[in-house]
Amino acid sequence: MIEVKRFVFNPLQENTYILYAKNGDCAIVDPGCNSREEEKMLSDFISENDLKPLYLVNTHGHFDHILGNSFVKATYGVDLYAHAEDEFIIENLVASANYYSMDATKSPKVDKYLVEGDTLKLGDEFLAVYHLPGHSPGSIGLYYAAEPFAIVGDVLFKGSIGRTDLPKGDYDVLMHSIRKKLFEYPDETIVYSGHGPTTTIGMELKTNPFLF
Repeated sequence: MIEVKRFVFNPLQENTYILYAKNGDCAIVDPGCNSREEEKMLSDFISENDLKPLYLVNTHGHFDHILGNSFVKATYGVDLYAHAEDEFIIENLVASANYYSMDATKSPKVDKYLVEGDTLKLGDEFLAVYHLPGHSPGSIGLYYAAEPFAIVGDVLFKGSIGRTDLPKGDYDVLMHSIRKKLFEYPDETIVYSGHGPTTTIGMELKTNPFLF
């Protein structure tokens, strides 16, 4: 079984996730920490639970989700995984953060490109990679089928959907990602979004006002 730990970081209230298996293998997803205190919260959880980071994953490149990339890379020496189509956004981290009057350290370069069909292994468990463009061209999700949950970045929220007015966002593409990919998951699938509370696929199918 893969466990999920959520942190809420930075002024944009971004959700950072640590996914970890029974043997301690873990993935750090969208580290939005941008203060010493937030970095310590992340690292303390990892050390207190005897976890071994194997992956640094960006679901997409928007600055509030990657402010901690440099800290995680420097601390744990893990490879950075992201979709190639969001590399230009990741490279623009400092300018994007400065636009919102926030300081940032340049992100390390992407080490490995994720594509749909890839899997990430944690212990004896596997996460499937899905390409979910629309919010950004290289948005990806991670799906765990055994006790279903999905890490979806800013593609889908409880009662809402990702914005599409940022560079290379596309509303029609986003809706296709939601309807033709996310909504193929079982209704009981827990959805861990990039901001806000968790939801389920079934709940969003029934109540999300942006989908009717």
